[in-house]
Amino acid sequence: MKNILLISADRSTSAGTANNLGDAFLTDALAMSLMDSGFEVQVADFGGARLVGSLPRSPILGTLSLVKALWSTDSVVIGGGTLLQDDAPQKLVGGLPRLLFVSAVTARLLGRKVAFFGVGCDSVERFMPRFLLGVALRMGRVWVRDEASQGRCHSQFGKRVELAGDTSLLYHPDLGGGESRSLARASPDRGGRGAVVALNRSHSSALTLPIVEGLLAQYERVDFLSMYQGHPVSDASDLPADAASALSSVSTDLSWEQAVSAISGASVVIASRMHAMYIAAMVEVPLLAISGSAKIDAFIDEFKVSSVDSLTGAGNPGVVPDAAAVRSAGLRVSLGMRELSDYLRS
Repeated sequence: MKNILLISADRSTSAGTANNLGDAFLTDALAMSLMDSGFEVQVADFGGARLVGSLPRSPILGTLSLVKALWSTDSVVIGGGTLLQDDAPQKLVGGLPRLLFVSAVTARLLGRKVAFFGVGCDSVERFMPRFLLGVALRMGRVWVRDEASQGRCHSQFGKRVELAGDTSLLYHPDLGGGESRSLARASPDRGGRGAVVALNRSHSSALTLPIVEGLLAQYERVDFLSMYQGHPVSDASDLPADAASALSSVSTDLSWEQAVSAISGASVVIASRMHAMYIAAMVEVPLLAISGSAKIDAFIDEFKVSSVDSLTGAGNPGVVPDAAAVRSAGLRVSLGMRELSDYLRS
């Protein structure tokens, strides 16, 4: 049985929870799919120890620990999420570009196979991050999340890449992944209980008391779901105090399974967090997206989602994302998964 080291943006907080529930969700989806394909998978964690939810993680603390992990594996898979980005603009060399460069180049020097799977690509303006990411991508095969990422990889890095999809879609209930990869195990009976609001920090700061009161009048219950739940900063950190007090609940230290449960039981999801949107799409809950970023706008276009430009339109009705488009994207990432498995076995 071949051994895979899976590297993603998923990290554990000091409390032992996922720093970002979306990253934990898509990482587990990819790990479980690789396991279902017959691989032994070690999931790297560059944070603390994972104590709440998710598959077991292997703490990796520092470069030497990473090299040891790479030495003990047959291949490294890097994915999914928006990993191809300049996430540390305050540093000349740091963040994801440094991690991906070191991981991919070291793996190749050790004679290990490298694959990037289901990754998103943002615009990268600075020379050094673009250089590091470009070199990393040349260490193996690359499957990206969407057509926009495919175009950016070619224009920015001169790399022709293959198209798969967001790895969270490997949990789509129609893909036949069995109980291990079914959202049904985390989803309660549909209750249609109020609104779930999942906003990034810039949008959560704009969730004013009048908006919350309007949503309460409309849905009776409004629960705030922090998809980013870092310590001490989370999506809820910038909520206005009066609005936070008026909310029915504000989540803390959840597992992604608990996030799925909250979304599955809602009447509507109002979101600018993309993987809250993916969950809503897969469990077919009405969704109202807050537009404003390239990846959210791409999601809105692909899955025909109702959207508004700001939270002043939060009372607009949500619609269930186009089921055929969601299933098609799921089949595309499933096909990419089979190609990835064949590559890793070859």
